[in-house]
Amino acid sequence: MKARKTDVTSFLQSLIAQCPALAERLADARMNGPATATGNYSYSARRMTGKNFILLGDAYAFIDPVFSTGVYLAMKSAFLGADAVTACLHRPAPEADRALRRFEAEVRDAIARFSWYIYRINRPAMRDLFMAPRNFFRMQEAMMSLLSGDVFHRSPIHSRLLLFKGLFYIKSFFLRAARSGPA
Repeated sequence: MKARKTDVTSFLQSLIAQCPALAERLADARMNGPATATGNYSYSARRMTGKNFILLGDAYAFIDPVFSTGVYLAMKSAFLGADAVTACLHRPAPEADRALRRFEAEVRDAIARFSWYIYRINRPAMRDLFMAPRNFFRMQEAMMSLLSGDVFHRSPIHSRLLLFKGLFYIKSFFLRAARSGPA
């Protein structure tokens, strides 16, 4: 997108034209406005629960789909949300409120654990760590566990992920220092 030489609508139309099967399917289609583009389409709602509602999965938050963990986050939030709704329907108000707060905390924490990595995925230090993995202190296994959805509770990988974050910050510092050159 950054390398395009035209406006977004013309760029989209040129991409469609490059795919004959798609161009044929869209031959009679008409756009009802200009095309738009964004570099990050992640979002989250301000509230996850309220009077007579609960937001599950992508209705509450969507994380840039770098990995399929987002699908797992959505499905797991549905299971947790079903438990919270069951509590609301069958238990007294104080206990139901606790169930909703617990649901929100679990989902928010899981999203935060995963999104820390996603929001840094394009940084040089993160690319270097992914492209030249080392399994120091079993950090590679911890990352694989995180990316496969181990985000809903503190697990044995937690300390290894903290080491990975530390390594990321150290690598970022040295990459910045190398770019700025000698003082």
